[in-house]
Amino acid sequence: MKKFIIFLFLFVLLFSLFCYAQTDFTNNNDSVRNLYGKGWDKFVDSLPLDNYSKNKLKGISSYTGEEEILFNNIEKSPINDGVVLFGNFLFNHQELFNSEEKAEILFNNVAKRPELFVVLGENPELFDVMNKNPELFASIFLDEQKLENFARKRKPFEGWVEKEWRHGEGRVPVNTLFNSTSQREENYTVQLWKEWGIMK
Repeated sequence: MKKFIIFLFLFVLLFSLFCYAQTDFTNNNDSVRNLYGKGWDKFVDSLPLDNYSKNKLKGISSYTGEEEILFNNIEKSPINDGVVLFGNFLFNHQELFNSEEKAEILFNNVAKRPELFVVLGENPELFDVMNKNPELFASIFLDEQKLENFARKRKPFEGWVEKEWRHGEGRVPVNTLFNSTSQREENYTVQLWKEWGIMK
């Protein structure tokens, strides 16, 4: 009987520890806020937004496809939309910002460049590009100079579909620049980003 009680006690203890570990893992990975802690809140506070929008951004529970439902009470604006896309990127590629030091650099850099979120909000196509090239965009966000160069380039994205940019002997449609389907377009994108100082 004593052995059975000891066995039962150990079983309950191990089961409890297992459940706690699972819960802890879920809680630490189901939201940008849980992943990045106070860094996320501090970053949101630095944005030129009203308090209602800031509280919504801080309190969001997940960036896994529920943004439209969670943000339907926030006034639609490029900067709000841009922050949602940025948060989604951070959630999807958390392994690229897996140290407290990297997260601090990231949030310090982007807090100085709120225009970045206007660029993202006005050009949601960039979100797909970011997800396809996470290492490139992580290097942009973690480098203050690269981020400044990228965030300043708001005008090139205006009139996204209509414009064509010259390069070499031909023209390349702007809306294919960041979604390369050919080596020529890819080379053009690299050349463009070198001119911007984003790539070396």
